[in-house]
Amino acid sequence: MSNRKQRREIDKAVQHLMQFPEQHAQWAHLFEEFLSQMFAPLANRYEISVDDVTDQIMQGYYDSMAFGYLFEEFATAAWDGDEKSMLEEYLQQRGWREGAHGRRYLRALSTADVKLWEVVAVKPGVAVDIRLYDTHDKPTRVME
Repeated sequence: MSNRKQRREIDKAVQHLMQFPEQHAQWAHLFEEFLSQMFAPLANRYEISVDDVTDQIMQGYYDSMAFGYLFEEFATAAWDGDEKSMLEEYLQQRGWREGAHGRRYLRALSTADVKLWEVVAVKPGVAVDIRLYDTHDKPTRVME
């Protein structure tokens, strides 16, 4: 399978995962609660509402990056002592409809840690070399 087809499978799986809360009220409610918890310290610090913080962050230059980070954190977190995260529930209920590369990506996402990486080299349209920030480790190549 070509890299382009693999990418399409992954993109489709992520899109389906992002639609999952819209179809399940308990997850939609928990996502709103999650955003409130994440933005409450900023709202308190600047004496504005959580909705104002959300609007400012989600309408800025980095809105898609911020949303992606927040949604991934939410999707992989277990809530209120639940054994399963939303992502795990999605895979159990709907994962069968995803392609192999999409399922593999979502499973990897469920166990991934958030880390800060630096870009060392870029080959436009091909790959990017990255390494953990503030280390001298050998760079890792990530294909486009």
